[in-house]
Amino acid sequence: MLIVVAQSAGFCWGVRRAMDAVLEASTRWGMNGPVQTLGPLIHNPQALEQLARRGVKQTNSSDQVDHGTVVVRAHGIPVHELRDLKERHRRKDLHLINGTCPEVAKVQARIKRYASKGYFIVLLGTQGHAETIAHESYASEGCAVVGNILEAENLALDPQGKVLVIAQTTFLVPDFEKIADLIRSNVQRCVVINSICKDTWKRQEEAEELCSHADYLVVIGGKSSNNTRHLADLARKAEKPFQWVESAEDLDLEIISDAGEVGVLAGASTPTWTVDDVVERLEEAGRLPWSRAAIRMMVALQIPVALGTGLLTAILHHLLGWSPGWAGPMLPAAFHLYVSALLPYFEPSGIGGIGQARGRFLARNRPKILAVGWVAGAVALVAAAHLGVRPAVGTLVLALVLIGVIRFRIGVLKAVRGIPAVVDLGWALIPVWLAVILPMFTRPTPDPTRLIFASWILFSLGLATHALRHLNAFRADQILGREILAVAVGSQATKWISILLVVGGIATLSAMAGLP
Repeated sequence: MLIVVAQSAGFCWGVRRAMDAVLEASTRWGMNGPVQTLGPLIHNPQALEQLARRGVKQTNSSDQVDHGTVVVRAHGIPVHELRDLKERHRRKDLHLINGTCPEVAKVQARIKRYASKGYFIVLLGTQGHAETIAHESYASEGCAVVGNILEAENLALDPQGKVLVIAQTTFLVPDFEKIADLIRSNVQRCVVINSICKDTWKRQEEAEELCSHADYLVVIGGKSSNNTRHLADLARKAEKPFQWVESAEDLDLEIISDAGEVGVLAGASTPTWTVDDVVERLEEAGRLPWSRAAIRMMVALQIPVALGTGLLTAILHHLLGWSPGWAGPMLPAAFHLYVSALLPYFEPSGIGGIGQARGRFLARNRPKILAVGWVAGAVALVAAAHLGVRPAVGTLVLALVLIGVIRFRIGVLKAVRGIPAVVDLGWALIPVWLAVILPMFTRPTPDPTRLIFASWILFSLGLATHALRHLNAFRADQILGREILAVAVGSQATKWISILLVVGGIATLSAMAGLP
């Protein structure tokens, strides 16, 4: 069985933006009052369960919010509710975060602009959908919601009037063109704006392409998700057998077992971890290529990061004037592999706290991963002992401190975990300790400038790497708080900080190489 996954499967950028806003709000402001969304943030039960576990509640009306933090859903809300919330935010009665997708906001702005010019709005979308309800509130000159060509044919419009034809962002592209042409032919003063989101276009094109060659289709997403329903409609129109599932537990593998090629589609509100989980179940039912299994294991163990740390250490030791050898670069590389493999199993809450899909992967491959971790730890200790007694003791102390912080949460170590971004800062300091500070006990003391440069290079690149890694982990249903940079300063700030750190680290490396 060949599994082909659509390239755009999973959260679109608008939904990702809204989820980031709520996840950050639940951690950064949850202690100051309740964090609430007006209605379900997105139409996906798995994502909403994740938010509920983080203490995020739903309310159906802005009138029910009197304090705390309120996040506007990705679909937007009626204009009178938004104005009310903005006024109360201005008075500091509550904290408002507008999670409306920018593509949705564009549609609202266009409806408002044309309505102010006397245009009647024909909105192509689903009657009663949250996005449609929000759009209708901006149509001051009247609005008709049209869902298909039949409804468009029965629509009574003034041939001499002014009409704007615009669409819900997740509307079907072919249906939009047919309906728009019909209305344009019946109304003299008709403006047509194709406001379907580009991400929706892409998903529908990928769905049509998969329908052309796949034997079977699996559509992943919430049953109340409009864009997921459209993907299922495309499969139905192509007369392809398909399953519409919300999670891996809904899969009927017996029906799929004889399919030669299975195409996987997912709506814009479907979490990436849900897509990964479904694909993993499909691969288990078929034949998982060894190359894909190897890549998955490399990512889980962070082997690319470990190799990169070792290579960078070798370069820096050369620039520091230290004699080459295997032990110096091997120590930080093997130690990183050791902690990446073993620390998840030391979590008191179990591996379930590190994300649903990854947790299942670690549970299923526990013997292999533990074996890799203990071997890597032994190699790191041998490398440290080869450098000298003090590096060996320093490596052991670091290992015990990490276990104490993760497993036992005792005394001052427990308090340390409450420092904002401490996890990312700690991961960034580990290679500095192993690759620069410990070798100094047995190597000639280098020029202070070179020493500072080497430490900064390791720290900046390490902080950028782990900040982005933990940002993705936070998004992937892992229970993380202010101890990561993404929560402490926000996801967008984390991205910019990481870019600046990478640029600064590379510039410093270049400057260090040019020192006499």
